[in-house]
Amino acid sequence: MPHNFIRCLLIALSFTQIAYGQFDKLINYNVKDGLSSSEMYGVLQDSKGFIWSCGDMGVSRYNGYAFKNFSTEDGLPDNTVFFMYEDRKERIWFSSFSGKLSFYDNGKIYALPCNYTLEKTIKDMFITSIYVDKGDTAWIGVAKTMTNNQNFFMKINPGWKKSGFQKINIPHGKYFIDIDGKGKIFGGDNTKQLTITKYNKSLNKIISFPVGIDCELKVYMRFILTQLNDGSYLASFDKKIIRFNNTGIIIQKEENSVIINIKQCNDSSIIVTTYNGVSVYADKNLENRKVIRQLSNKVITGVCNDKENGLWLTSEGHGLYYIPYRNFLYYTSQNGVSESKITCIGAYGSKVLVGHLDGTASILFEDSVCSITINPKNDYDQAGRLTGICNYEGRTIIATMKNAGYFEKSKYKDIPVFENSGIKRFIKSGDGNIIALYYRAIGKYDPKAGFRPIHFLPIHMRVDNIFEDSNNLIWLCSANGIYTYNYKKLSPLNLSNELFSLRASDISESSDKSIWIATRGGGVIIKKGKKIDQITEQQGLSGNMCRSLFVDSNVVWVGTNKGLSRISIMGNDIFTIDNFYAKNGLLTNEVNAIIKHDGKLWLAHNNGVSVFDITNIKPNKYPPPVYIEQVFVNDSLRKKEELMNLSYDQNYLKINFIGLSYKDAGNVEYRYKVVGIDSNWIYSNYTTVSYHTIPPGSYSFIVAAKNNDGYWSSHPAIIYFKILQPWWKTWLFIVFAAIVAMAIIGLIFKYRLNAIKKRERLKAIHQAKLSIAELKALRSQMNPHFIFNAINSVQYFITNNDPMSSQKYLSKFARLIRYVVDNSKPSVIPLTKELEALYLYLDLELLRFENKFEYIVNVNKSIDVENVQIPSMLIQPYVENAIWHGLMHKDTTGKIKIEINITDNVLICIVEDNGIGRKKAQEILREKNNEFHKSVGMSITQERLDIINQQYNSNLTVTVIDLEDSVGNAIGTRVELNLPFY
Repeated sequence: MPHNFIRCLLIALSFTQIAYGQFDKLINYNVKDGLSSSEMYGVLQDSKGFIWSCGDMGVSRYNGYAFKNFSTEDGLPDNTVFFMYEDRKERIWFSSFSGKLSFYDNGKIYALPCNYTLEKTIKDMFITSIYVDKGDTAWIGVAKTMTNNQNFFMKINPGWKKSGFQKINIPHGKYFIDIDGKGKIFGGDNTKQLTITKYNKSLNKIISFPVGIDCELKVYMRFILTQLNDGSYLASFDKKIIRFNNTGIIIQKEENSVIINIKQCNDSSIIVTTYNGVSVYADKNLENRKVIRQLSNKVITGVCNDKENGLWLTSEGHGLYYIPYRNFLYYTSQNGVSESKITCIGAYGSKVLVGHLDGTASILFEDSVCSITINPKNDYDQAGRLTGICNYEGRTIIATMKNAGYFEKSKYKDIPVFENSGIKRFIKSGDGNIIALYYRAIGKYDPKAGFRPIHFLPIHMRVDNIFEDSNNLIWLCSANGIYTYNYKKLSPLNLSNELFSLRASDISESSDKSIWIATRGGGVIIKKGKKIDQITEQQGLSGNMCRSLFVDSNVVWVGTNKGLSRISIMGNDIFTIDNFYAKNGLLTNEVNAIIKHDGKLWLAHNNGVSVFDITNIKPNKYPPPVYIEQVFVNDSLRKKEELMNLSYDQNYLKINFIGLSYKDAGNVEYRYKVVGIDSNWIYSNYTTVSYHTIPPGSYSFIVAAKNNDGYWSSHPAIIYFKILQPWWKTWLFIVFAAIVAMAIIGLIFKYRLNAIKKRERLKAIHQAKLSIAELKALRSQMNPHFIFNAINSVQYFITNNDPMSSQKYLSKFARLIRYVVDNSKPSVIPLTKELEALYLYLDLELLRFENKFEYIVNVNKSIDVENVQIPSMLIQPYVENAIWHGLMHKDTTGKIKIEINITDNVLICIVEDNGIGRKKAQEILREKNNEFHKSVGMSITQERLDIINQQYNSNLTVTVIDLEDSVGNAIGTRVELNLPFY
């Protein structure tokens, strides 16, 4: 063992400070973090939860994410602000170097109207305090200086104008007036005996009472006076602290430097800031003084205890300090602990010793850390690392991977180790001996022979830890699961249960004889007799990768790679779990080893140690306030009162909010939702949320924040907004549109009704015209001349004794008359009936003209003559015209050709003759003066077609074509009818 170990150990035992001892976790905010200046004079937390600090470059407000700075550009009368005060209306008041006052209210800073008078009155004195009563009267306390011996305080009526300014003189000898937040106005006397002065506002009278201590307060002395929660007072002048009440002095203390500020915290502790750091007293009795060592030799000007019990401190030249966890202390490389990884921890007398990977050890004193080297560092292996610390019969035995030894009476003694193989772990057995774990064996300590093996382990077996239960059964944590050793036989534990095949890292036993096993990946296994239980992340454990375990009565502490879990055993398999993380005060989340020493829990992390009082660790139950700071509508900033009448296209909202919790600043978790859109809470660590294309409707946005211990805001922030329907969906427009639509429908109905009436009238007219035309057609077909000739023909057949021909002719004539009469009744008839009537007519005319012509009727076979229907009596007039005007004047045999086809849903009927032509026929008619026959059938038919076209909006046509030979002589006439069919 190197001699430097002995030397350092002697120094440690003599309490020589090698480095600072335990530290508080301290966060420093400076200009680089956005603070207005490193020269800061005061700090407060306002009622909303924001942290304000003031200094020589203005005022800064902190929200846990960023600082917002205020200066003369924002309304401050002077950039140097000495202190701040919040009144009952949540206005923040600022006292500047010039003596002028201002206050912050709803985002703006306002200077007092009477500032000019105030500045002239104070002159070279300085303001010590401000109080604004419920009537808005401002009371200003001042302190005299070496050049100004006046004694007064000031009263400024509501409105704070020059006309409301009142200076109240006080008796000679008074030092200054202070005004506390409870509305009491009091001050101190600078005579030889400390005297407290109270001002009775209702009586407008000053009342004094002596404290009972002889002291002459020089003008240059700094004097502090504050009232405690129990009604007693704390006064300080120069370095002295006095606690007293109306009956006299209770206790006196003295600091080692001039006192600047005194503050009683939420937990009743007393914070004293001085020109040489900070002292913390446990309570009003000013006992158990603790020094915040990182702040030694620093001028600490202001102090604030926030609602989460964090401590904020301002300094001259070092900015703003924040201590989030006042119940935790730390040992790290900053205060002398080796930077090498910690491999073991244990009690070392009244102190704690931690071993490191590099073969060094750090002895942790309350106020210092001593580092010693036990094994020189080897760059090629880790054989020199410290592995265990154990107390045996007044000795503290230290084990390494190389050797073991202890220190006694300033001399180091080696302990023989079997084959110098080193020790991985050792424990104190039930019989008071030490059981050691080698790489491949279990050993036992013999004071005479040292560490000797008692059982060799299988060569393939890698064991990491060892434990002996109350029945003297040894438990081994191996890479292949759990094994037991009863000093005779090594046995795997319950191979049928796969839980015991997990790699274990630590084992312990609770008071009810249950064995607790910390595993890597399976959480904690609890074996009580034959009953096996398991606790994992699912049941609330901080992590399933467990590194260490410590049983303390009915509480089991489990260190994992994610934090520390406290399992409180309630009985009957009932337990509760509380988890602690870095955000709750741990140095880091990885907890490698746990011990209890001097009533405190000591946690070994990779590169440091966390220490806390088990009985004084309390969750942060303060629900963080949350505020909605800005609302943007379509990227335009809007006031909250402008959100209730957003148009339908103003449906993109971006909302900025902030939750004020400083213990895990910048990592606050939020939950939010828009009632009407989100059915469940949405969780996020961001302070901005956006909603796109929000449909019209009324909504409320709700957001809450969670602090580091899982407590949510008791009063979530809420804003209401309403997106209006587009104008075409509003009730007014819908009603108007309905009225207009009804009017339009009425007009359309009226127009339609009139159109129907008109159409019906026209239809009636057309029907009448059609009926007349059809009657004319009937008459034309039943022309008296035709009838006369037909009767003559019958007579002729009878006279010539041809009764058969007369009978035949008369029969056809009767049938034709019947067809004409029957077909004139319906508006349309089957094509077959029209053809039958046409055949009868042609046969009769053929008989009349003694077979002077012949005819052919061709009907396309694709035409269904039985079902195709056409208007009656449309074809016959053109056939009649062909016979009478085309063929009757022809010397040779005439021909009539009739063709019927269907093209494009139109029935095409062609009547073609080889007669004399229209021109010759007209000449003959003119010569005979139409005496022979005047055919009106074609004109009647054309009239009928015109009426049908009008009635049915159709385009039925009749085309007459004159047929000529190559030299232009008439050779006949061709008539093309485009007829409707149904």
